[in-house]
Amino acid sequence: MVSDDAAKEAAIAKATVELEATPRQLCDVELIMNGGFSPLTGFMDEATYKSVVESLELLDGTIMGLPVVFDTNDEDLQPGTTILLK
Repeated sequence: MVSDDAAKEAAIAKATVELEATPRQLCDVELIMNGGFSPLTGFMDEATYKSVVESLELLDGTIMGLPVVFDTNDEDLQPGTTILLK
């Protein structure tokens, strides 16, 4: 999270894509931000997702029974893309 308006504007300017988030996506973002999906600090990448689906573990061996991914049909999004959720 950002602490002031200047940091907020800088974060917005850094985004290259804007997306309208669904209620489910917003819930997942909130759970990531407030530690509800701890130890996750963001959505899972493909390797982490596969590990959780196949063995119920994060790559470091921590038990995690729920894959947490940002679902979208936007073919242009790539891992590492900075997006602005609205």
